[in-house]
Amino acid sequence: MRRGLRMVRTMTDANANLIDRAFRAYVAADGCSAEQPTASVCSVDVLYGRRYVALRNRRRTLAVYRIRANGLLRRLRVWPIELMRQDANPSSRTARQSEVAYVI
Repeated sequence: MRRGLRMVRTMTDANANLIDRAFRAYVAADGCSAEQPTASVCSVDVLYGRRYVALRNRRRTLAVYRIRANGLLRRLRVWPIELMRQDANPSSRTARQSEVAYVI
């Protein structure tokens, strides 16, 4: 990994490994100039029987990866609304307020 791009592992080893792999894929796709995820707000979530890795920083969700059955990560273009509702900053959710109203 490049200097300055390490994430602190504060979760279980399995989740930390998935988040680390997603972080590497994110940096490879978007480069070092992209916003950097914060390890304390990144998560591995299960929705409707599918597992996802959500990379976030303090302001917003940066990327969501679906964990396939064979362990590969696939970056999603459209994220599940439940993962969007977990954004760290409520102001970033105001644009999706009409969508959230139907989910609740």
